Amino acid sequence: MRDKMRLALAALALLLCAGAVQAVPVNFSLTGNINVADPGNDFGLSIGDTVTLSGMFDDAGLTGIGVEIINFGDLLPGNMFTLPLDSVSLDNTMDVFFALGCCPFIELLDGDFVFLDYVVERFVNGAPDVDFLTGTPVSGLDPLVFVATDSASRIIEGTWNPDSFTVTPKGVPEPTTLALIGLGLASLGFAGRRRVRA
Repeated sequence: MRDKMRLALAALALLLCAGAVQAVPVNFSLTGNINVADPGNDFGLSIGDTVTLSGMFDDAGLTGIGVEIINFGDLLPGNMFTLPLDSVSLDNTMDVFFALGCCPFIELLDGDFVFLDYVVERFVNGAPDVDFLTGTPVSGLDPLVFVATDSASRIIEGTWNPDSFTVTPKGVPEPTTLALIGLGLASLGFAGRRRVRA
């Protein structure tokens, strides 16, 4: 009876470990194309150039079904992204609502990119002398459009390519996860060994 109890506990530990393996940070990227670019803009971008938003997030809780939100606010410090605009680089911590923990965020529908909600105002939260706006429904813009304004009010405008949104696993399990899997396997081996002796 005791062996069956140990075997059941070891199996439960192994199942819990398997669940922990799924919550691994993943890398992602999203590209956009510049459609409008004022000459001499501080970004150094021209019509036809491509920009790439990239970063990582924890995919725990994402199912790929229905509307889902990936939050990059202050409440989830492991989730982050950067957006190099040639000579200017922005990141998730520069969002005007970052400290509230609600923004920026990416909205998905059935696992597909819908829009990025991200607002940067010059010099707020360490932002450079630029404004950047994308995805906010109250802006009246198409949610796939992004607009940036430099220090001299020169504009670049572009469109995100939803089909370019890619997610790739980081592929390196956390040390704790590996330890738990090892413990679960050792427990199963120990329970099996004791069973053979009896």
